[in-house]
Amino acid sequence: MKARDRAIWILVSGPSGVGKTTLIEQMLGNYFPRLQSVVTATTRMRRAGEENGRQYFFMSSEEFVRKEKAGEFLETVERHGAMYGTLKSEIQHKLEAQRDLIMHIDWKGKRKLESLARHHAWLQRAIVSVFVKPGSMVSLRRRLERRGRNTRAEILMRLREAKRDMTHAEEYDYVFASGSYEQDLYRMKAIYAAEKIRLR
Repeated sequence: MKARDRAIWILVSGPSGVGKTTLIEQMLGNYFPRLQSVVTATTRMRRAGEENGRQYFFMSSEEFVRKEKAGEFLETVERHGAMYGTLKSEIQHKLEAQRDLIMHIDWKGKRKLESLARHHAWLQRAIVSVFVKPGSMVSLRRRLERRGRNTRAEILMRLREAKRDMTHAEEYDYVFASGSYEQDLYRMKAIYAAEKIRLR
């Protein structure tokens, strides 16, 4: 397989508040339409300004369970009382059309996808995993506090989750500590460029 014929799917993980969403948006801004986001499905309520099929595919719990039983998801996870899932059709269609993909996912979802990829060559060829660590727990706490979205109790919970998440960092293809937006984007661009010219 020639390097240019390989569409890739970049899975980005890291603790809440480390800057994954901003980093992915920056990557999309630099490489769209060659690099596209993955729209996942969720049962959570739609927030003001969100559109079905743009931020998420919004589904009822019944529809989500029906699709899950039918094997339409590559992976699913429950977070904060809502279900989230990656639709097989959403991924396979875009990869076959030679579109590179990027999305954030937790280590459990990434592990599920890699397990599934052992039985699907098209998936195994595509997956590239990246873990973004905080520069320090102090800097992560400051980021969470600056966002102003969470209570003190929620911030402490997310910091505990961050410590657990980081025990899985070595399971990834690439790991780097978050710095400035410019530094993080530079590193992600380097990973993307390297993967696009690598033969497997």
